[in-house]
Parts: sequence; structure tokens; C-alpha cells
Amino acid sequence: MDITTSSDKELNQYTPEEQRRVPFSNMIYIGDGLTDVPCMKLVKVNGGQAIAVYNPEQENGINVAKNLIKDNRVNFACPANYDEDSRLDNIVKTIIDKVKAVETLQRI
Repeated sequence: MDITTSSDKELNQYTPEEQRRVPFSNMIYIGDGLTDVPCMKLVKVNGGQAIAVYNPEQENGINVAKNLIKDNRVNFACPANYDEDSRLDNIVKTIIDKVKAVETLQRI
């Protein structure tokens, strides 16, 4: 038996939410293109957070990102600036704080 085939099969089998190593509610998906939209929507619909990032130097980038929010496909849109204290950095850190708070409350 090929171990790769076995692992691929196990990886793609359905796993109930409570048995997953990382629940959707603890996921953050950062996408920078239209090919990321299905995954961003999947994460968002299942309780995670989806962030569309765009190049602020491209005129249409912000419009595409705004439409993703309007169409309820992502939670946030911001420039693709990965520096500390950027808008993206602050959004991600705030989401992490939220996940931590929810996890703490569930344990109480």
C-alpha cells in the first residue's frame, strides 16, 4: 500500500467539527486574489475570518476588495501591508485575541 495514497485519503475524509484539530472558528484566511475567494468564503461561512488584501497601487484592487465585503465573501479588506502595526497586523492580532477569549470562556 502506498502511504501517500493512504494519507491523502484520510486527509480528505469528512471529520466532524468537534474532532477537527483546528475548527473553522479558529481560522484566519488571508487571500490576495480572486482564486482565493472560494476558500475565503468557505472559512467565513463556517465561522472563521477571511481577509482580502490588495495592492493599493492598483486602481481596481480596493474596488474588488470592497465588493467582496459587500457580497459577504470576506470579513475584512485592507492593503497588503504585512508590517507590524499595519491595518492587517492589527486585524489579525484582534482576531487572535477574540479566538483566545472565546476559547477561555468555553473552558470556564
